[in-house]
Amino acid sequence: MLTNKRGRKTGCTFLSDEVEKIISESIKKVYTARGVTFSVVWKEVEVSCKEKGILVPSRQTVTSRIKSILPEAERDRIRLGSDAANQRHQARPGKLLTNHPLAWVEMDHTLVDVLVLADDRIHIIGRPWLTILIDVFTRVILGYYLSLHAPSAISVACALSHAVLRKDEFVKGLGLEAGDYPFYGVPTVLYMDNAAEFKSAKLQVGCHLFGIDAMYRPLGKKHYGGHIERLIGTMMTSKVHFLKGTTMSNAVARRNLDSEKQATMTFSDFCAWFAREVALYHATIHSGIGSSPRQAWVNYFSPAGGIPYPPQVTDSHQFKLRFMPEKNAFNSTKWY
Repeated sequence: MLTNKRGRKTGCTFLSDEVEKIISESIKKVYTARGVTFSVVWKEVEVSCKEKGILVPSRQTVTSRIKSILPEAERDRIRLGSDAANQRHQARPGKLLTNHPLAWVEMDHTLVDVLVLADDRIHIIGRPWLTILIDVFTRVILGYYLSLHAPSAISVACALSHAVLRKDEFVKGLGLEAGDYPFYGVPTVLYMDNAAEFKSAKLQVGCHLFGIDAMYRPLGKKHYGGHIERLIGTMMTSKVHFLKGTTMSNAVARRNLDSEKQATMTFSDFCAWFAREVALYHATIHSGIGSSPRQAWVNYFSPAGGIPYPPQVTDSHQFKLRFMPEKNAFNSTKWY
């Protein structure tokens, strides 16, 4: 019986010293800024190899080399930023372990990495702002608000209302199935950063009236809200950065991009696309919980003899009024 089998180990790829050097230099050159992906590094390797007349290694081989050279924590620090990386890899005192939906909901804003067009499909009108809420227990996107104005008390009121209230009319207006967005409910804890719009008197009073405990990240500890930051980072790097008109997240990734010329989506187009991506996200296995967000929600709120769905707010109009700034309280609002 052979006990010391010689030859190449399974899964091991041997490359020439020159190719190894190109890969190493490409990692140092390109894998340095937030939002960078394995594909960006592979593209750099591909260009360098072709310039030297060398056979280009596969994307999988380059990915393996990146993983062997850079530890996961360091890759996350580069790709997602220090805050999100700390959330994933550092132990934190007092870390909350939730055991049911709506116990802990995080909310934050981000400027989306894509340019959108006016309805004439000629003029660029800017990048959308997204305000989004995630239920930590199920990872469900409980609600969101897309706009072309900077974050404000209006953004917060609209996003929170979208999260708490049923979304029947919302999905109908976007042409989605009725069951594509069955998530709603009043959170026990609403966790935010210290931005002014999250600390307005209107929000504080509204939260008190509806039994919501408004809590805030410790100053200088952004990674304490890592679930929402990781969600935002993932949606940018795995979804938005593949759209025509993307601005990417850094100068390296933007190299050779002409975002204004490539933009094709109007704001309404983007809103419809984003809603479909949210539905897809809810149906996809989440590594953090071992199931899809939808399944995690359904497993808890089981219609067949399980725990009933959360109670509905009886007067949705009044709920919106309690959080909307006074001068906008009676204006009609779109949730996307």
